Amino acid sequence: MKNKIRTFSIFICFLFFVSFLMIGCGDNGYSSPLKDNESKVVGIVTDVEKQTPISNVSISIVNSNNGKKHSQKTNSSGQYSIVCEPGYYSFVAEIDGYSSYSKDIVLGKGKNQEDFYLAKSIVSPCELDGRVVNFDTKEPIPGATVQVGRSLVKSDAEGNYKFAKKLPEGQYDCWISAPGFELFEKSITLSKGRNRAQFELLPFNPSQEVGDAGNQKIRRNPIVAIDPTTLNDCKIKIKKTLHPSNVELFYDIVLQDRYHSSLIAVEPDFKGIIIISQEGCFEKVNSQDWVQVQQSDILKPSDIYSADIESLLFFFNFEDPSIIIEEVGKEIVSNYNCTKFNLHTVQNTENSESFEMDVWIIKDPNAPSHLLNCAVKMKGFVPKNPDGEWYTIDIVFSEIGEMNSIDIPDNLEK
Repeated sequence: MKNKIRTFSIFICFLFFVSFLMIGCGDNGYSSPLKDNESKVVGIVTDVEKQTPISNVSISIVNSNNGKKHSQKTNSSGQYSIVCEPGYYSFVAEIDGYSSYSKDIVLGKGKNQEDFYLAKSIVSPCELDGRVVNFDTKEPIPGATVQVGRSLVKSDAEGNYKFAKKLPEGQYDCWISAPGFELFEKSITLSKGRNRAQFELLPFNPSQEVGDAGNQKIRRNPIVAIDPTTLNDCKIKIKKTLHPSNVELFYDIVLQDRYHSSLIAVEPDFKGIIIISQEGCFEKVNSQDWVQVQQSDILKPSDIYSADIESLLFFFNFEDPSIIIEEVGKEIVSNYNCTKFNLHTVQNTENSESFEMDVWIIKDPNAPSHLLNCAVKMKGFVPKNPDGEWYTIDIVFSEIGEMNSIDIPDNLEK
């Protein structure tokens, strides 16, 4: 049980939030003292696709008043640091294979932060199309989701798919999924011109042995639920109540796609906002100004609920004699026809490991009878942590697949 139930460390998460304004790239060797009349601009350059630092980026700043130019290249950690005089500057960053970055900036005395992202430039446009079929029968699979990198399309009634937007040359991670089939992941390489790829999905097997738990094989449960953390387009409302303090915590999350999301977190005396977008990652704490940060330094919106859902759905997806799953009835939640289940530990379970949760799951009429589409709502309590604290939780998913978009404030720094 202890290995299967992950107690969510909520207080650590809030510590991350409170520390947002303290997060920076650090000088890492660029910490030489400044004179009173000097300015320094520092930052990290990140690949927007891979979320990794980019080395050897040429950084140039030109003083708008006297034309004096300062240049430097980023180090292996994507960092740069340029000392100059305060004033107005034209800022340019360039490296082969990426689109350039330019901006007019004002540098005051002391340290100035300028983090930004670069996207790979499209040198040789590639076309991609193909089919999604059943691995066993080779019959087409309609309505399959095909995601290549950031781009996503659906297969038609004949299992055919086509990306209308041309893609740059290179290697891509692909995710292909369809109700009633195993998730398929693969890396493909696109070359200039037309590319074709056929993806063959294995039918879902509820009795498949999927791994070891100690010395014992794990088997799938006859009732299997799809993990809603795989959703890339929805809204989520979460309420957590900490016990025994009865402190209430609220979260509003919007997922636009795999790479764009937003989070509003509210607790007593604290309000934090995070936006992850194509332009970068931004956060705002209480009444402070927006600050651009590294994605690796911030709490992602999915971090708020993924551990809770993963722990719970383990018991839908895998057999466990210590957990009882009971079907309660049918209800409509967020305009979806759902089946309600109650999950609870058997009697005589220690308090530190016992839990009880009601779960509402969409029933997909197109999927096999043993496959449930997505947990739309969770409500219940989770085990105590080593400090004797525990919490109740209420999570509701809504507007699934309805082209949600994150709200980017007009005054957001870019």
